[in-house]
Amino acid sequence: MSATSLLTASTICAPHPTTLFLRETTDLLSDIAGTEVVPVGPPRDASSLDEVVEAIETKRRSLGLERWLLWGMSGGSFLGQLYARRYPSSLAGLILASSGPYFRPTVEDPDCILCPRHPAWRSRLETAGLLGGSDDGLPAVWQAVDGVGWVYRRTTGAALLVSPDEPSSNLPRMMPALWEFDARPWLGGVTSPALVLCGTADPVVPLVHARALAALLPGARFAAIAGGGHIPLADHRSEVEQAVRGFVATVKLSCDGVGRRGQPR
Repeated sequence: MSATSLLTASTICAPHPTTLFLRETTDLLSDIAGTEVVPVGPPRDASSLDEVVEAIETKRRSLGLERWLLWGMSGGSFLGQLYARRYPSSLAGLILASSGPYFRPTVEDPDCILCPRHPAWRSRLETAGLLGGSDDGLPAVWQAVDGVGWVYRRTTGAALLVSPDEPSSNLPRMMPALWEFDARPWLGGVTSPALVLCGTADPVVPLVHARALAALLPGARFAAIAGGGHIPLADHRSEVEQAVRGFVATVKLSCDGVGRRGQPR
């Protein structure tokens, strides 16, 4: 039995807070799901995660779905956590991949490739005068740095985050909301069935942060994909499918018959 045959019971929502990765996420899931995959990105000019969460729920209602399966990858996981808190009855299940229960503690971890103190960037950022300084809450800006990529830094100079790619058009608006995201105070109240996936070789989200997410979600399943990177679905597909099969089997009864209102089940 394949993950495809199990997933046909429920439409998949594939959200992401930035436009840069939305298509990539959707394409990956569409390749294996065998069911409708609905991408939901940030509304135009959105600057908060809550606005994207409301867009997710608005989309579900417009499709006439009773419940759907939400698969959030990386930043999409933050949306999944928020959505499960606000709209638990709209979810048949929740798959959270390559993420922790927060943003800032992850990118402040020197083992995270996005951290300015990561060995790949530290010396270059020191030379550029972008390490240290004051993290005083002043507005932050994006700056291109030779040999590094793009740096999100305080106007006083302190580098907060490194990105090898130029930020998408909406990322500067969303960064303050991402920076402040921390679900630890309320994740214990989430009731949706959940699977937390991560790659053991993820350079963006060190394993300890994914484990923290699974530990905080009541009854969550945890699957560490040996050797998997930040998108284990792309580089370790069979192992991810196996983990998803096991999870969906546990929520299959709640997924059976879930579809569009008014249609035969």
